[in-house]
Amino acid sequence: MNAESPNLLSKLHYRLFALVEDRLIMPARCWYLRSRGARIGKRNRIGTIHVSWPHRLQLGDNCVVENGVRFHYYGRSSEGPGICIGDGVFIGAGCDFNISTSVEIGDDCLLAPGCRITDGPHEIAMAASSTAQQLVRGEPITIGPDVRLGTNAIVLKGVTIGRGAIIGPGTVVNRSVPPREIWSGVPARKVGGQP
Repeated sequence: MNAESPNLLSKLHYRLFALVEDRLIMPARCWYLRSRGARIGKRNRIGTIHVSWPHRLQLGDNCVVENGVRFHYYGRSSEGPGICIGDGVFIGAGCDFNISTSVEIGDDCLLAPGCRITDGPHEIAMAASSTAQQLVRGEPITIGPDVRLGTNAIVLKGVTIGRGAIIGPGTVVNRSVPPREIWSGVPARKVGGQP
């Protein structure tokens, strides 16, 4: 047995696992989500994810949703999609969506691992006797086509991010970003632009 045999076995094992994942596991996840009411397009690669109300998820074609992505909807179930994701979108591992109204993500966006999108944080109300009694007041979030969100970026309620904008890693976006600008920092501010 030569030195390259373990490497060859490792490559064969990886290819076999990839084949099983592509041909059996991914289609089964898509089928399961569709059976629960989600609108799932074609040729998607969906990892192990959590969706509290699957009928509120709409996913376009040719998307990649990595493991550990969480779609959590506040409040009661309602009709229609609460999150609409366009075609060719990449959502990295561990991204977290907390939705009370709606989130729209345009075509060809890239959300790096660990991003947080929340359209309805709890408001601080001194009169409420408990946190559970405080109302969730949401405002929709719109992320335009071809937007790039860096690792651990946070997008808060009411924000619109324009086409082709780039948001740096760890940025907290609490106001709208014009198209083709580069924003970074806490809170987010413009640091550059694209031609």
